[in-house]
Amino acid sequence: MKIFDGISPSIMKSIFNSAAKDSILNGQKELNYSRLVLEIFLEKRQSGYNLNDAIDFLRVNMVSQREISKVLNTSLRTVREAYKEKKDNGD
Repeated sequence: MKIFDGISPSIMKSIFNSAAKDSILNGQKELNYSRLVLEIFLEKRQSGYNLNDAIDFLRVNMVSQREISKVLNTSLRTVREAYKEKKDNGD
């Protein structure tokens, strides 16, 4: 998968473990794609990020707006505004 480009196997294992741990802590019985994509984003952006960067990364990697709002614990309106801002800027 292109999303894993530049990530070593040991880091992949760490990403999967972290995503699984967060899923369990959130009361989920299975690991979902959106949580995994978020963990990949966090690994690639270790130095920090803003919410719009996270929303855009999840969007580009085919996560729905509703799932983005859940995994980032933000409102659907915030996600939609970020989408609109991105579209208005021609990205």
